[in-house]
Amino acid sequence: MIIMNQFKILTPTDFPVAAHFIRNLNQHKSKRIGYCGVEYHDILKGLQRDFFVDNHSSICVAEKDGKITALIGLDIDEGIAEVWGPFSIHNHTSVQLQLWNFVKVSFPSIQQFLFFIHEENLEQQQFMETIQANNDGTHLYMAAHRTQAIMAEHYQSRPFLKDDFLVFQALHDKIFLNAYYDANAICNLIQTSPEEYKLIILCSENIMQGYAFYSINYEINSAHLEFIAIEPIHRGNGYGKILLTEVLGQVFLNPSIEDVTLTVSHSNVQANLLYEQVGFHKQDRLISYSIVY
Repeated sequence: MIIMNQFKILTPTDFPVAAHFIRNLNQHKSKRIGYCGVEYHDILKGLQRDFFVDNHSSICVAEKDGKITALIGLDIDEGIAEVWGPFSIHNHTSVQLQLWNFVKVSFPSIQQFLFFIHEENLEQQQFMETIQANNDGTHLYMAAHRTQAIMAEHYQSRPFLKDDFLVFQALHDKIFLNAYYDANAICNLIQTSPEEYKLIILCSENIMQGYAFYSINYEINSAHLEFIAIEPIHRGNGYGKILLTEVLGQVFLNPSIEDVTLTVSHSNVQANLLYEQVGFHKQDRLISYSIVY
């Protein structure tokens, strides 16, 4: 008797098994998916934090003989899902396609899916072509450890104030139009979770030169620079370096935080050089894909 793959949505009690499955594949760059992590406990914390919302799991798997053979997880936010996966032990796409169709049927409200595939993961790059996802470019995933970072000794920035909103919104929309967080979402995060989300402003005489928005994940002892932007007319004056070194200085005041990460377009040579100057180093090169339904 041939046993076929079965498809289901995992329950939280199965998350440790899912974390092991992801960890075992993500150790290999030829199987790696961006931002999922390579350590079991970090992966499990991410699954428990972002993939079980309102008593509903968003991790779908294919199983055969009671063992996971393929997995797709969805970090969902208002109709947009960042995809962890596809992860698969198969060297062909038939099971992945069946699982992908199961995901779409199980989560019909999702309008856009975002994928981040490691440059050496040729199998999933081919799968992106199969499902006709758009290639949105290559990104560097960079990290600065506290022992390597250049940190500000004097601070010129200040915390965001409500009166800054309109100017901040205009700059954010100008630089990051249609980003995963708009200005309203960022302001909501810093108000509802001020220990986890920080927004600092660089301004002089009520004229904004730039801002930096970053998040702190105390569970994995890491911070992530979500957005940094300099008003175009103020570029070339060192404001980007000021903000970066101040973010690093503020983050590493907490002795439990070990590193700060960020993602930047591989083609943004000027930004990449600036990040390297303050202590960031390349960790991975990821190809970004998206698909809209």
